[in-house]
Amino acid sequence: MNKQNSIGLFLFLAFSLLLAGCSVHSGQLDGVRQLMSGDEADLLKDAEWQANWDGNQYTLYAVNAGAETIFAFDNRLLVRFDGWNITQVVGVLESVGPIRIEQQNSEWLFFENERLLSRDRCSDWLKQQDVANGVEYRQECSRQNTSVTYSNSIRINAAGFITRLAFSVHPEYPSLIMESVSKSIK
Repeated sequence: MNKQNSIGLFLFLAFSLLLAGCSVHSGQLDGVRQLMSGDEADLLKDAEWQANWDGNQYTLYAVNAGAETIFAFDNRLLVRFDGWNITQVVGVLESVGPIRIEQQNSEWLFFENERLLSRDRCSDWLKQQDVANGVEYRQECSRQNTSVTYSNSIRINAAGFITRLAFSVHPEYPSLIMESVSKSIK
């Protein structure tokens, strides 16, 4: 057998093995096809939230990531929630850089692009009376060295799912309000 025939035979065998390998993984392809059916639309709908900040509307999707929930859309919008507080907001308004919110003792510090914007004092979370077939937790806060006060709130439905978040995330803007579309995110 000459060199040219050997190369041709090698390529034919390699191509045949490649095709055979693809047929072995047809279960994976079937799984992907199932994901592309109508079921994934239901999964996305369950994770869909509507956010409103400074008159702008956004659709975000909730993803559980360990002890926190990340609300995201595309690669530019992100809101991190640790179960009681929003700790980070990125890409919600073009004119606002990344926001980080951290607690130090009884103070909440608000940073934009790592620059300290505000020091706030907030009360402990208080459970409010039953609200619309559920319960709401409210936290009263005040901006240091100002007369500005505001409330953060978390609404939980009768099934134990968080359905609404309202938080101050920047001292120069109104609260960020996020509501679950399906009302069934835990």
